[in-house]
Amino acid sequence: MIKTEIELTEQQNTALQTLASQLGTKPIELIGQAINNLLTNWDQETRLQKMRVARGIWKNREDLPNFEELRHSWQRLPPSVNEL
Repeated sequence: MIKTEIELTEQQNTALQTLASQLGTKPIELIGQAINNLLTNWDQETRLQKMRVARGIWKNREDLPNFEELRHSWQRLPPSVNEL
């Protein structure tokens, strides 16, 4: 673990101490949970933004092969077996 220092306002510190007392935990554990939640939410939002940017990038492309024909060319079984 890496030790770091943070600065809290008196109001934040009081609220953190009160919440920790109510939950029966230590303030440092609540801070760790808050950081984990922040990083998880940020990562999910970043991923969602990237997916939204990428949506539709293949639409209306003229330079791509016909993927259905390409997939059929990969079939290893005789056509009569594939049609079953």
